[in-house]
Amino acid sequence: MFRFGPLSPFFEDDTLSEITIDGPDRVYIRHGAADMLQTDRHFEDTEQLARITQRVLSTAGVQFSDAEPFTEVGAALGKRHVRLTIAAPPISPLLHVNIRLHPTQ
Repeated sequence: MFRFGPLSPFFEDDTLSEITIDGPDRVYIRHGAADMLQTDRHFEDTEQLARITQRVLSTAGVQFSDAEPFTEVGAALGKRHVRLTIAAPPISPLLHVNIRLHPTQ
């Protein structure tokens, strides 16, 4: 349950279609085609956000680094297929993560 920190409950929600993270304290979600909503979920700091982002990417066998600050890849998280887009400094001033969750069926 704690494998993905504050993101873990989101991966269990079949109605969730998108998670957008702009730095450690701004996490947004979308259900279906509805508007993005800011959540009260957040990361302790930038380092925790980076660790969990690396953990999510590792499910696809990929990592981001200073040499590769932009990554886009498909992965499977449990029963959900997802598309991950990550932009890290120097491309983005903050670590930006977008996770598109595909329907389970």
